[in-house]
Amino acid sequence: MLMDGGECHLGQASEPVALDPVGDAEDVWPQLGGHPSLLRGKRLLHETLERPLPQAVVGQPKQGFTLPFARWMRGDLAPVVHDGLRRLAACGWIAPDAPARVWQAWTSGRAHWSRPWGLAILGHFLDGARA
Repeated sequence: MLMDGGECHLGQASEPVALDPVGDAEDVWPQLGGHPSLLRGKRLLHETLERPLPQAVVGQPKQGFTLPFARWMRGDLAPVVHDGLRRLAACGWIAPDAPARVWQAWTSGRAHWSRPWGLAILGHFLDGARA
């Protein structure tokens, strides 16, 4: 894909471009496959820090986490979501009454928070792509 005046299109470049995902990085980063010990216990992460982490932190197993989107969408993100849904409807991608229906489905528990969030982000993206 080539960029031409801000637009993407398929085509061929006049000169071949070699894409090397490692490039000069091999001088800095080890080939991790050959050094599995760097992957254990977050060693690669904590050994790159300027100040060492306490052993109590380093020795803990990995933990998952969840971002509180539902709570945020009931608060500070609500206007962002409403605006994104409105933009999607204004461009004709969804029915004019869909923003209210999607929001109501989420707030009543019939839909997951990711439905209005995903549509809102799509609305912002598509509206920005038109600009």
